[in-house]
Amino acid sequence: MSSASTDPPSASNDGNANTLPDIEEGTTATPSTSGLSSSAGANSSVLLQDLLESKILQDGQVPPTILQSSGSSTAAGGATTATDDSTAPSSSTTAAAAHPTTLRAVPTQHFLPIATIPKTVNAANASSPEQHADNNAQQSVVYNAKPVPDEDCLVSKKRAFVVCAILAAVIVIVVTVSVVMVKKKNEDTTKSLSTSGNNLWWSDKETNLYRVATSRLPSYTVQALRADVSAESGAWYETMRWTDTDFQPTSPQGQAWKWLLSDPLAISSSNTTAASSSSASYSEEQLTTRFALAVLFFATDGLSWNDYTNWLGISNGNSTNDVCTWFSSSEPTHMGYPNERIRNKEDYLKACRQDGFRELRLAANGLVGSNGIPMEIGLLTTLTTLSLNINSLTGTLPSTVAQLTQLRTLECGECGLTGNLTTILQGLSGSVPNLTKLRLYVNSLSGSIPVATRNLTKLTDVRLHENLLTGSIPDEVWAGWERLKFLYTVRNSMSGTLPTYLGLMTSLQALRVEENYLMTGTIPTEVGMLSSMLSFALSDNAFSGSLPTELGLLTNVETMLMGRNKIVSTIPSEFGQLTKVTYFEMEELARLYGTIPTEIGLLTLATDFYVGINKLTGTLPTSLAMWNQSMIAFSFGENLLTGTLPTELGALTACGSFYTSDNQLTGTIPTELGNLRDCYILDTSGNMLTGTIPSELQGLGRNAPIGVFLQQNDLSGSVPSEVCQALSPFVDGMEFHVDCEDVECACNCTCGAAVSLR
Repeated sequence: MSSASTDPPSASNDGNANTLPDIEEGTTATPSTSGLSSSAGANSSVLLQDLLESKILQDGQVPPTILQSSGSSTAAGGATTATDDSTAPSSSTTAAAAHPTTLRAVPTQHFLPIATIPKTVNAANASSPEQHADNNAQQSVVYNAKPVPDEDCLVSKKRAFVVCAILAAVIVIVVTVSVVMVKKKNEDTTKSLSTSGNNLWWSDKETNLYRVATSRLPSYTVQALRADVSAESGAWYETMRWTDTDFQPTSPQGQAWKWLLSDPLAISSSNTTAASSSSASYSEEQLTTRFALAVLFFATDGLSWNDYTNWLGISNGNSTNDVCTWFSSSEPTHMGYPNERIRNKEDYLKACRQDGFRELRLAANGLVGSNGIPMEIGLLTTLTTLSLNINSLTGTLPSTVAQLTQLRTLECGECGLTGNLTTILQGLSGSVPNLTKLRLYVNSLSGSIPVATRNLTKLTDVRLHENLLTGSIPDEVWAGWERLKFLYTVRNSMSGTLPTYLGLMTSLQALRVEENYLMTGTIPTEVGMLSSMLSFALSDNAFSGSLPTELGLLTNVETMLMGRNKIVSTIPSEFGQLTKVTYFEMEELARLYGTIPTEIGLLTLATDFYVGINKLTGTLPTSLAMWNQSMIAFSFGENLLTGTLPTELGALTACGSFYTSDNQLTGTIPTELGNLRDCYILDTSGNMLTGTIPSELQGLGRNAPIGVFLQQNDLSGSVPSEVCQALSPFVDGMEFHVDCEDVECACNCTCGAAVSLR
């Protein structure tokens, strides 16, 4: 047989007892003649068998080297045939020696089940039929030797087992602790939710909160809440997960409801019809009120308010605090018109009473709302006062205001409102019968005052000035407003006339319709019946006719404005009875002619008196000196007055502006005018005054820069040095006008017309 082998060799013999020796195919496993005894060969065969059996018993698979029948054995030194059976130590080795087999090296990756081990003996080497029979009897090789363990391997396995056991124990501990912690957290969360009521709070349909959610909230509110939870239908409140910190509602309604659910008293509200502020739960009315106010807070950027003390418990961390402790202004900034006196502070009481939320006053508090006042304001059904003046609440006044059936005061002046006043008034007229104050001034409201407004018979104060209103006030409305005290429609584009019904409005204290430019007709004589009148202003319109003498019966009037109308009249002497007037203005009428009645001097409380740009004739009455300390500014300029400047005018020491320009006055400049120490404007230009400039004028304007206008007269001489010296501190802000061709000026004077100095 050939001794060459084409199979890959097994692991080389490096002295390890478990390493099989290299065996060439076609050699017999008998002792070599080069020095190995048959006993040594038999021992080697036994060792090989033990190793094979050990590996098989241990792994259940054949080791990398497998015995196969081949007819001869191979030793390390060459091929030799075993002839002495007595040298075999056991029957198994005897059989192996008596029946030469072939050892074939099998690649390491060839692991076969034990059942597949070849058991046939090479028949070619049988010398006789008996031997062939023995070969058949030995087809199954039985291994009885015990495995020889590797101590290092056992130690490594023990260590691995210990490490694995420790790791397993750690994993068990970690998993157990985690499970316990998660279970405890869930229990705590469940307990917390159960305590606060957030856990399926709607399941208790007997709570007031459930009733509010299902029956009190209007459709527009529910629509906003559905949008927050993406619920198109069904019970929107069951879709909410308000305890989820990742869920942040975007609508003011959603934010308000989430805040409401943070209040344990809201969740625990029991089946009650009323609850005081100190009770353990809220009534449906209180829940609705808290929700509506919270919507207003979120809709108007409550955190940017000037003052949000106690609102939603943000400032004190108490979400259960009584709404009656929430900030609400008790004082107005003004009553809706510049220089209007604050008279009725009793109208500005504490904003909340214990029997319900009555008054909401947040005027000038920095409210900002791009969508205007929220519709939920209509849920505050116990409200009697809503005052939001001087805020930036753009948009329209919600129609739900008409749901405030107990409302008495509605104020949203300077709020930036738009929309149609007609619609607003029609809504109020049919549902808010007790409305007494309507103040929507300085907005951009359009439309007109509808006839339906006559139903608001309890109105006492209507302020609609500075809007975009048109049309006239219907006669039926005038007739229905018998209780009216204040009517302001200033700076609109309204038309119409003043009806005779006006005389029946005996409570009227202010009628201000100036700067509409379209109001026509005459001033009814019935106006004289308005003895309570304090402010009567018709200026900048198209009223015609004459000034009725009955105006002199308005003995309590403080402001009378009649200028820039088509009135042709004289100044009735009865005006001398207006002894309480402080502001009197009748400039630029179509034709105000005649003389100035001496009775005008009786207006001793007057601070401003203007009758310029008219056709008045005659002289300035000396009785004007009776104005004394009260007069601050007066104008008789641009008339046809003659005569001299009365020396008595020097008694008006408090006068700030003195206008007698553009008349036909003659004579000299009275030295007494130097007593006008507070006068900052002295204008006698455009007359026929003669003489020199008196040095006493150095006393003018001691407290402020002044303007002295003496040009276009017949003056002569020079400006006194004392006057120049006295005016020098004010040279940068002073104007001193003279006719330079006639008057010599050694200081900073302006020649001729009024031109400002540097």
